Amino acid sequence: MILTGGNYGLYYQAWQKGWHVLRRNTEFKAYLLIIAAATVLIGLNLMDGFDVSAPTALRYSSFQAASIATTGFVSADYDRWPPFSKGILLVLMISGGCAGSTAAGLKVSRVVIMVRYIWQAAKAKLHPHQVWGLTINGHRVGDDTVIRAAQFCFLYIMFIALWALLLTFDGINTFDAIGISVSTMGCIGPAFGITGATCTYAELSVFSKSILCLSMLLGRLEMFTLLVMLRKSFWKSRSSW
Repeated sequence: MILTGGNYGLYYQAWQKGWHVLRRNTEFKAYLLIIAAATVLIGLNLMDGFDVSAPTALRYSSFQAASIATTGFVSADYDRWPPFSKGILLVLMISGGCAGSTAAGLKVSRVVIMVRYIWQAAKAKLHPHQVWGLTINGHRVGDDTVIRAAQFCFLYIMFIALWALLLTFDGINTFDAIGISVSTMGCIGPAFGITGATCTYAELSVFSKSILCLSMLLGRLEMFTLLVMLRKSFWKSRSSW
């Protein structure tokens, strides 16, 4: 599951040029770091909250951290876990895997760009006369790329909020609605509460299912691909296809 969350193009480069390509890739290292950090934090939280042994906590946390970020398989009823662990799983649903992977979500590359941009903006306030440049894998990231990543992240969060709001209108409690919205946008599968690890989406109303179908479509096609079809110019010229 961890491998499927990586960039397949990067794997091909590693096969052609050597495994050092993986070690030098910023996104892949950040992806592994996120999975590792989530595994350790959830494991410690389970040991503290449920008094389970370290090997058992590690088995549960590692499987769910890898799964929630990529495939959505379930090995334990994580709805019974402490709120801290469920919060980390929610973050993994949002971040997803690497660009060029089978995973959905924001993609780790955009997360890295946003985190570095925010960090550099903070440093610029402390040192306003110093010139800062955002780099990924040793290459400078242009302002247009940062803007596109920010636009995507903003729209992604806004759609999560919109679906959650519509689900609460249908009588679903707020936390469950947020979890369902995040899960469907990330094409994960299981969420929390009424659609948690041991439940299905079968009991939801037709209205909610219709909303979630659109949510999954937008999440899988990364929004802009589908939203561009709403423009008149797309349908007026065949060259748009």
